[in-house]
Order: sequence, then C-alpha cells, then structure tokens
Amino acid sequence: MIWADRIEGPWSAPIDLKIDGCIDPGHVVGEDGRRYLFTDGIRKIRLSDDWSFHQPAADEAARARYGDRRLLLTGRGTSPADSPPLTCIVGDRSNETELSFDLVGDAEAGLLLFYNHKAFVGLGFTPDTLKLFEYSEELSWARKPLNGRSLRLRLRNEKNVVTLFYSQDEGRNWARHDSRMEVSGMHHNVFGGFLSLRLGIYAAGNGEVVLRDFRYQGNPSLTVESRIPSRG
Repeated sequence: MIWADRIEGPWSAPIDLKIDGCIDPGHVVGEDGRRYLFTDGIRKIRLSDDWSFHQPAADEAARARYGDRRLLLTGRGTSPADSPPLTCIVGDRSNETELSFDLVGDAEAGLLLFYNHKAFVGLGFTPDTLKLFEYSEELSWARKPLNGRSLRLRLRNEKNVVTLFYSQDEGRNWARHDSRMEVSGMHHNVFGGFLSLRLGIYAAGNGEVVLRDFRYQGNPSLTVESRIPSRG
C-alpha cells in the first residue's frame, strides 16, 4: 500500500510488484476513495470501482489515453485470446450494453462477456470483417463482411442468454447477429480462478481504438422473441 498527501509524483506511475494476477499496477486509490488510472504519471482518469484490465502487465495503463470524452486504447495481442481486455463487473442478472468503436491503423476491437482468456463470448471487428467469438474461439464460418472503421455494438444478456447486435449508423438501425449463446457455465467451478463473467472491451493489433458513447442498462425489458409465455 502506498500513501501520499497528494495524488501526484513518481509513485503514481505503474509499479511492478511481482505479484501476478493480484495487483493492478496501473491503478491507485486517491484520498477521495476513488480509483484512478494514471496515463503518464500525472494525468489521470477516474474509473468506476469495477473497471480494470484483466491480468495487466506492468505497462498496461500506458495503453489508455483519455480526451474529448473518449477513451483511446492501444492494441495488444492478436485477438481476445491473448489481449488483456478492460473489464467491469456487472451485478444485474440481465443487462444490456452499447458502445461505439472507431479503428485507427491496423486495429481490431470488440465487446465481450469475459471470464478469462479461455472463456469469453462476443463480437469483434476489423475494417472489413465482423467476427463472432463463442466460448473463447472465433467462429470463422460466422464472419460477415463490413466496409468501414466505425461500428456500434450492443450486447444483451438475458439471464445468461446472450444476443448480439451491430449498427453501422451510430445506433439508428440495428442488425441482430444470427447466433445466440448460453453462458451459465462460465464460472469458477468450470474454469477456476475465482473470477466472474464480466463485461469486456478488447483492443488488438497494431493500432488504436477510440471508444465513445458507452451505455449500460440493468434489467432491461425482455425481448419479445425470447419471452416465455406464463402458464395460466
């Protein structure tokens, strides 16, 4: 634990404490009790209590830059299987998340439900391809052609049944992906680690991803196509 009178100085830079999986070296707690992500030892981004990189390296915080109400993530790895995603614990059994992505350079990005690198589902994209990830693998047969560097993704989790949507016009019109997934088996008893199935944002490849207009809704109304009639 590190204490200081003010949230500044060299101690705020990421520190490698040699404790893999236990310490997130890019985060510190300020005197206000809030967690901060330091991007260069001086500038900071206030995080919610639950956002963090999964299994961060000592330099993971340097991947994130904030400005003009947008978060920029530098790509790392080649896919969600080897890229540390930014994750958030969600407490609502049913929930819906939307986020807009802009790709810069040779980047790939996407929106996930993520337990660990062996257990995740979601959508990702490159400038020319929409990708589907199911149980930690990309399903190449489910690829769809795209033409553009901007995409808005929506992930709806209705009591462990996941439905995925994408929009190429900032959410005015949505397309639902053909595949649905059931994720109730993604937990410690199957995959270990004492983790939880979290919301995840990944950025991979040799480029950057601009993240903007994040929206979250807990316990949304059930979709008509997944509603089970009550017995009367």
